[in-house]
Amino acid sequence: MIMTDTREELQNIKAPTLVMVGERDVITPLDAGPDGAAARFMAERIFNAELCVLAGCGHGNLVERADESLERITEFLLRPENG
Repeated sequence: MIMTDTREELQNIKAPTLVMVGERDVITPLDAGPDGAAARFMAERIFNAELCVLAGCGHGNLVERADESLERITEFLLRPENG
């Protein structure tokens, strides 16, 4: 799956989408160069997606910043437009 290029499919996602990334994530970074489909790239191409960047956090945001991650996810899911 790591070799599967799904960049062209991002425009087909219509569901409310929260793209969450740690500011210091080197595995799935915020930006990954001109050909990379990193978090910012995905958020810009998914209709009405929201990008959430956790300051000072690495790849394991659900472990490193569990409370903040869950708060942001819950807040996103409870919005009327996302329900």
